[in-house]
Amino acid sequence: MGYHEKLQPEMNSMSPLRMFDVAVVVMALLSCVSVPLTLVQAQRGFISIDCGLSAAAYTDANNITWVPDTGYTFTGENVDLLTSDTKTLQSLRYFPEGRRKDCYVLPAIPNNTYMVRVFLYADFLGTGAPPTFDLEIEALSVGQINFTGSAENNVAAQIYSTSSAENNVQAYEGYLSATKDTIYVCLARITGDPFISSLELRPLNTTSMYTIVQQGSYLFNLYHANFGSTTPIIRYPHDVYDRQWQNDIQQVNPISSFAINTMTPVNVSSPGDMVPELVMQSAESWPGGQGLNLTLPYLTSDNRDYYVAFYFAEIDPLAQNQTRVFDLVLNQGPSEDHYLNISVVSLAGGMYMAMELGDTNVTFNSSSGSIQLIPHADSQLGPVLNALELFQLTPPAPNLTFVSDALAIEIVKEAFSLTSWLGDPCAYTPYDWITCTNDTIPRVEALKLSNYNLTGTIPAAALTNLTALTKLWLDYNSLEGPIPDLSVLKNLQSIQLENNIMGGTPFWLASLPSLHELLLSNNNLSGTLPSALLNDTSLTFDYLGNPMLCNATGGCPPPPSPSRISPPSPSPISNSTLHSANVPAIVGGVVGGLFVAAAFTLVLIYVFCYKHPTTSGGGGSGLWVYSS
Repeated sequence: MGYHEKLQPEMNSMSPLRMFDVAVVVMALLSCVSVPLTLVQAQRGFISIDCGLSAAAYTDANNITWVPDTGYTFTGENVDLLTSDTKTLQSLRYFPEGRRKDCYVLPAIPNNTYMVRVFLYADFLGTGAPPTFDLEIEALSVGQINFTGSAENNVAAQIYSTSSAENNVQAYEGYLSATKDTIYVCLARITGDPFISSLELRPLNTTSMYTIVQQGSYLFNLYHANFGSTTPIIRYPHDVYDRQWQNDIQQVNPISSFAINTMTPVNVSSPGDMVPELVMQSAESWPGGQGLNLTLPYLTSDNRDYYVAFYFAEIDPLAQNQTRVFDLVLNQGPSEDHYLNISVVSLAGGMYMAMELGDTNVTFNSSSGSIQLIPHADSQLGPVLNALELFQLTPPAPNLTFVSDALAIEIVKEAFSLTSWLGDPCAYTPYDWITCTNDTIPRVEALKLSNYNLTGTIPAAALTNLTALTKLWLDYNSLEGPIPDLSVLKNLQSIQLENNIMGGTPFWLASLPSLHELLLSNNNLSGTLPSALLNDTSLTFDYLGNPMLCNATGGCPPPPSPSRISPPSPSPISNSTLHSANVPAIVGGVVGGLFVAAAFTLVLIYVFCYKHPTTSGGGGSGLWVYSS
């Protein structure tokens, strides 16, 4: 983001506060996200998911179209609630399957900036203990969801108490730049069953809005504060990006300040973060000689970094010779940043012109951070403030799984019908059946798919790309076909393939230098085992239960015996059937017996009369010769 003007601060800390005065950017259409035709939204690029919704899509009072979560996730169960007046909180999806994590996959455009918002309504829990789980966006753990604590203890949490029945609602709003054509939003189990009420994706203006996320950092909103407004929340369509601007962040003193409102249009083209015009048409002002001392809520005490933006516009016509000049002091704990001589009319370029003043990286050293607006002694009017945004700023997010590994796992999922496992294989929480390295870019080092009811053949082309693999466990399934050649996986240490129906002769297994466990029992392997496997005393090797498999000393099993056909079991016959069949059976038996006896007698006569052997020569014993 460009900064064309900069105030002259007295700096007592390392984080400079800057003037956001970005050149006018014509607001383009929101980036179009490719979604299934059945999920097309009324707003270009908006995805608004009413999680657990079993009915058809609907449009709310803000003209936002909400759709069921079918197609965005493949696990979990729906729950209908009757305790909320808010439509999007009347259903939710929870995940009782017991997986380590359950995910949604949202379509995105690489390098575009997005806002992801999650609502969680815990009222369905009744008297049961609330679950505890992590909310994850891409490879980043946003924070632990725990409804037993207050919102201040959760990262970037807001409590929306729109009614007494909805005090158990938490909202998380993150800003990020997409690194690929999808964005993962996952719930990682700690205790109990995770749940989610709604999920929203909003494309932002990538050119100017919150550009720090283009460097890999994430922003998590603490609040969009709208001063002086009588409207509780301003959002879409007034904010075309659907941020939710609240008119009270608790600590503003209404006695010493007064609201200013105008119907006059306000030029909002300058602020890079695209503040809505309706937000800038209200402000809070303080009488001459008085100012603002605002403690910032929801700060933590662990020295986190924040992104703060202030919005100003002079919307109260100034009388001749009236001035409004003030200083802004940002208290960061032991240090302060002073920003002097703020004259909104001068800096913004006139009346009804919006300006943005912000710091992209400020560290509050305690939970008592605050801002002060201090009027100059010679200023006839006190300070003015239209809006404020505060975000928690993360360092650059961790990396997703090594690309070739992630692609290989997608093929494995397709081959083994595991496509309900969504999200990144390794980050932030790995799949139940995957173990990953702790490298900066995580690698898949173990596939543990024992007893997963797998069928078909092993996808060799995919597995050979998992070059960091040390464990391959596919035992107790129904896999068939030959064991494929995986000799390129030189790091393999443990292979468990027992109790399948695989065949072939896996000669390549002897070429693995790190192998110390090889379990092949109870398959249909054949051929001769390599002597290198049999003679390796460091190898745990089990190959029993393969009747066609030979060892290196020639000890092959005998050929299988000819199969015998067992006689069919006799069928029960009723008494009447037996009686009606007696006479023909007896007659047939007698006639058949006589015929067999006659035939046998004729054979004996033929043998002894016409085929009787004689001796060669004339008498005595000798070689029997048959003559006719």
